[in-house]
Amino acid sequence: MRTNFRPLEFADALARHKELYEAAYPDSKKGAKGLIAMNTPDDKKPERQNVALEGTVQNFSENVAQKFGVGPRTIQRALWLAGTINRNAVQTLKACGIRKDAEHKILDNASQLRTLAKFPPEDQERIASHLAEYPDTCKTVADAWAKVDGHAVPMPAIKSHSVMMGG
Repeated sequence: MRTNFRPLEFADALARHKELYEAAYPDSKKGAKGLIAMNTPDDKKPERQNVALEGTVQNFSENVAQKFGVGPRTIQRALWLAGTINRNAVQTLKACGIRKDAEHKILDNASQLRTLAKFPPEDQERIASHLAEYPDTCKTVADAWAKVDGHAVPMPAIKSHSVMMGG
């Protein structure tokens, strides 16, 4: 039976899979293709540059993206999240709310997790603490950041009446 992973679980599973993949196929690491091409005699190189050399291995993102039916960028974003998010902040979000076994809804939102991961680790912890303390009123990273550091949440631009009416 298949289970859908939550965004961070998926990212962590991919990160572990990448470690195993690169251990099995060291040529798949970033830069390995260029090194192989640089050291391949000219008579063995393909005529076109974008044709893979025989015996080379696809990089991890391309390989997994094909298998999952997604783009390589989706895989790269998940790997970035796994390597960047502060684990203390995640633990704080896992144990929040009225009941201590409740988890914040942000853990199901990949976009919000990526937004959180863009902050420095100490700010991630401060934001997560605020999200955990006020789960009913503080629903996004932007809301928490506004409360924690006094930054205003950017509001969407409002068009003037004359612009909306075509004048």
